[in-house]
Amino acid sequence: MLWSCERQLIFEVPDFEKKLVVNALMASDQTFALALSENVELLGQPKYRTNIEEARLIVFEDDFLLHDRPYQLDSGWLATAVNLSEGKKYEFVLEVEGFPLVSAMDSMPAYKPEFELTSISAQGEYEQLELLLKDRPEQEWYMLELYFRSFTEQAGDTNWYIQPLNFSSADKLFVSNVNTINANNHFALFDDRLIQGQNRSLTINYKSSSLNQFPERTPVELIIELRSVSSQYFEFYLDLLENNHIYGGPLASSVRRTSNISGGLGVFGCYTRKIIYQDL
Repeated sequence: MLWSCERQLIFEVPDFEKKLVVNALMASDQTFALALSENVELLGQPKYRTNIEEARLIVFEDDFLLHDRPYQLDSGWLATAVNLSEGKKYEFVLEVEGFPLVSAMDSMPAYKPEFELTSISAQGEYEQLELLLKDRPEQEWYMLELYFRSFTEQAGDTNWYIQPLNFSSADKLFVSNVNTINANNHFALFDDRLIQGQNRSLTINYKSSSLNQFPERTPVELIIELRSVSSQYFEFYLDLLENNHIYGGPLASSVRRTSNISGGLGVFGCYTRKIIYQDL
């Protein structure tokens, strides 16, 4: 005989404060742009699109006013013609009606990362990439990403696609946790504390079959991107790795350890990058 029982638990929901969620990851070779959304109550339904239509953006470079103007947003996306420079400190302020004032500060890394693709070899069902990183004496934080480009032809038209390509590595240099140990990812984080300004070889592997997820597409090119990121960027992504089980995604929750957004949620992170394109 099976028995079952129920018990009702009283659950106190904390007071909800509506805040802006800011996703502002800025590259030195791109113009300043960010995505805005809003948080939801505990157990609330995250919104796929935001109703935020207007915002005023103020940007400072090394404490000098660089930009100040109102914007009309497209589905929460705010794009400017402002360029960010390497080695500069930036602060922005956002004014959106109905929300607290939001501000954030970060510094663009002073240099682009230096690395080379030294070899590609087949290892059974895997392809192995050998990379050579040329680290600088200054402390640096890195993110390595892997993608591939493919295309289809239909009725005389060519359609191009860029897809993340998951990879793995036994290198102890890369940050590992319960997520990255048990599953591949298309990016890896590491810092240079174990390198200290020296050259360092890195080995990563991806499954050859990963290029054929869509049989109708023809893969033509690997895209290997190495980013030199700010410490704010690095710490934020560490939190993402450790909290990606949160309902609605980590940005939907106000329980975060790392954020440089004052008055809101999210991140403002700067990075430089070098990209290597390799024919398949």
